[in-house]
Amino acid sequence: TPLFGGTGSNQNPYAKVSGAWTYQGTSQAATVAISPNTKVAVTFDGQSILKGSDATNVLSLLDSLATAAQANDTTTLQAGQSLLKNAFARVTRAQSQVGYDELSVSDGEEQLSSRRLSATTRLAEDREVNMAEALTRMSRAQTAYQAALGAMAAISKQSLMDYIR
Repeated sequence: TPLFGGTGSNQNPYAKVSGAWTYQGTSQAATVAISPNTKVAVTFDGQSILKGSDATNVLSLLDSLATAAQANDTTTLQAGQSLLKNAFARVTRAQSQVGYDELSVSDGEEQLSSRRLSATTRLAEDREVNMAEALTRMSRAQTAYQAALGAMAAISKQSLMDYIR
């Protein structure tokens, strides 16, 4: 999917049709979940960036400005300046969103690295148990268990008559 084609489109987002640039993509951006609560865009609606609410997209505008410059048409060139400013503002907003998404991905990477390090540390601690100490503890627990079983066995040998005495 092209970067500015939206979702579900494998064709170029813009094509020159009858001398004018025409958007062929979709208006929905493709997103990817980077955490349970965070999604980032991996494609963009090129029409909202290159055209926005203007009458023409920036590619057609650049074509008309090139023609106006060749014809020395200062009126069209001056009118085109404000449209280029609008386009610049849209591109700047899109760039800001990309920067924010990049920061979100970077934060996610840091969190994953921290969690991976923590898990690795816990695993290493579990693997590095002092075997002699662990065996001594297990032996003590076994002895206590055997003593408890012996005490229960001695108590259960008593009959009802032993209790009554």
